[in-house]
Amino acid sequence: MLSDERSKINDEFEKEVKALEARFMDKKKPLLLKRNDIVLGKITDFVEYVPKYEKTQKENEEIVTGVVKSEKDKAEDEEELKTHVPTDVTHLKTVAGIPDFWEKAIRNNQMMMQTIREKDADTLQYITNVEASETQEPRTVTVKISFKENEYFTNQHLELMVRFKDD
Repeated sequence: MLSDERSKINDEFEKEVKALEARFMDKKKPLLLKRNDIVLGKITDFVEYVPKYEKTQKENEEIVTGVVKSEKDKAEDEEELKTHVPTDVTHLKTVAGIPDFWEKAIRNNQMMMQTIREKDADTLQYITNVEASETQEPRTVTVKISFKENEYFTNQHLELMVRFKDD
């Protein structure tokens, strides 16, 4: 009897967690759509975000890499910056958006790269968007990948749907 009651509480918990996840996904959706518009070049004025990015970039790099530099390392970095020649990106001034955003995002994700076959890796440069969605009844996860015109296939979208068993 106690186990049954515990199971009912667990079921209630899972139901509320899923509802909470759905609410937060709804909050994220406008941000993801705006990011996609920037990546595709539909939005070109994002100057409002630049100061915050520049302010937090170094902190974020330390958090992501988990490396906290010593004062000596920081001094060496500053010395190196004095002779640093920035990468020439003038060729990108006429390019709308961030053309290689998804390719780099996928190539930098080890788990995703484990599932991509070598012969398919050349298609990554044509990806324009990746969307994921989830349903609960029945439980499914769908990943939709959008592509610009390419020589590998004619589909503009490829979709993978995974259906989970009830248990």
